[in-house]
Amino acid sequence: MTRFFFLILQSENTLLIAIIAHQSILILVLVENQKVKIRIMKQKKFVQIDLNNETHCENLLRILDYYMKDGIGMGESMPEVLKPQIINGLRNYAGYLGFFACVGEEFAALANCNINFSTWQARPLINIHDFVVSPGFRGQGTGLYLLEEIENYARQNGFCRINLEVSHENVKAQKLYLKVGYRECSPPNYFWEKRF
Repeated sequence: MTRFFFLILQSENTLLIAIIAHQSILILVLVENQKVKIRIMKQKKFVQIDLNNETHCENLLRILDYYMKDGIGMGESMPEVLKPQIINGLRNYAGYLGFFACVGEEFAALANCNINFSTWQARPLINIHDFVVSPGFRGQGTGLYLLEEIENYARQNGFCRINLEVSHENVKAQKLYLKVGYRECSPPNYFWEKRF
């Protein structure tokens, strides 16, 4: 038996009816100035990645590949030889922490994180190393949801902060991070590297 829950909100010119069916679908009916708009939304779910779960590993690689193909990434698909190396490397790295945002039953966004330690605060911190929203879920609040849930996780588990780096060219990601409350480090820092 399917259960439905209704929420009705009304103002002078607007009527909003929210219908929740099952556990993962939200139907919004908006009547505004005698015009009806219907929007079906699948509910979002926050999932911690289990690297012993084959479905999680497949989706981690699938979503990470979107990032690699993107102009901000490498501009080409992930080499097949790299896939098992990524999963094995993450399994062997004690500081790995990963999360998905699922929309309905679909894996929609990925955050690959590292647990680091702040010597200034004597508490652990989370570094978001990869943050990717699948193309079909962009612009729908999925990235915002995932960032907010990572923050909730961090607060509940005694982390002192979350940090991340973002390319100067990735203006959309910068806007998202600003929206959630991220700011440039104060005082400003450079992000340097030495490759070998």
